[in-house]
Amino acid sequence: LTIGLDGNLYAPDFGNYRVLVFAPDGTFVRHFPDPVPDPPLGGFNQAMGVAVNDATGDVYVADTYNHRIQQFSATGSPVRQWGFRGSTDPYALNYPRGVTVEQATGRVWVANTRQGNVKTYTASGGFVSSFGSWGSGTGQYQLARDLVVTGNRIYHADSNNHRIVATDRKGTVLWTQPCGTTYIPGSGPGLLRGCTGVDVDSSGRVYAAAVTENALYVFNRNGTLLRKLTTLRTPYDVAVSGDRVYVSEFQGNRIVVLDRSLRRLGTFGSRGTGPGQFINPAALDIDGQGRVYVVDSLNERVQVFG
Repeated sequence: LTIGLDGNLYAPDFGNYRVLVFAPDGTFVRHFPDPVPDPPLGGFNQAMGVAVNDATGDVYVADTYNHRIQQFSATGSPVRQWGFRGSTDPYALNYPRGVTVEQATGRVWVANTRQGNVKTYTASGGFVSSFGSWGSGTGQYQLARDLVVTGNRIYHADSNNHRIVATDRKGTVLWTQPCGTTYIPGSGPGLLRGCTGVDVDSSGRVYAAAVTENALYVFNRNGTLLRKLTTLRTPYDVAVSGDRVYVSEFQGNRIVVLDRSLRRLGTFGSRGTGPGQFINPAALDIDGQGRVYVVDSLNERVQVFG
């Protein structure tokens, strides 16, 4: 806050990208800029989610702090955006972090993290439906950060509720399983907690990354825990392609490559701003040709690898 030479109070309105001006008695005077412009296409503000349409090559990014989804062509050219900060409008988003493409239809599913719901759009951004609400009960979510659609099922990384949730396409809960731990001040990466990433392999096994537990869970289709790897460093997301499992280490600033028995095959990446380097790599996706897409969150970019 600051007081101007005119005696008015100037207040930053963080989430609405503007400054509000009030008279000394509290009467609203104006805001600026007016109108508030949309963020320009092609830039990110701490993006946290990525998904690829295998049929078209289009890439969708959850541009988290801009409260929108951006669509890019296969070559990285901006195509369109949709979303703004809000709660009730079909296009209102509230720090969306998870995005996935339903390959059979091209529909885009979004984990609307701070609103506690899931929204579905067409491949070109047309609103389709939504389900869920904020909370810890059945059919509710708290800061869910990722989701994946496979067949008639959706798996959700319901982070603040420390669980993985399996639902049908309408949001009816099929099962839940504990996953991840709470954030302990001084020992975890920021506000992260619970499970933050989820994917499914060709056999229907569900992989979940637990960032504060330094663990990778593997469940069968019915939610039975099959195995758990605890030698990772702040694993944020997981993506499976063929016989390989890729894990982003958020604070390790690298990608770890495993086989499906969770044996380590190697790593790539290091901390930095150059090509192939990361600062807090977050979401992962793999296209139909095996290319790996990494949201390099604090470098404000998506990197693509063979």
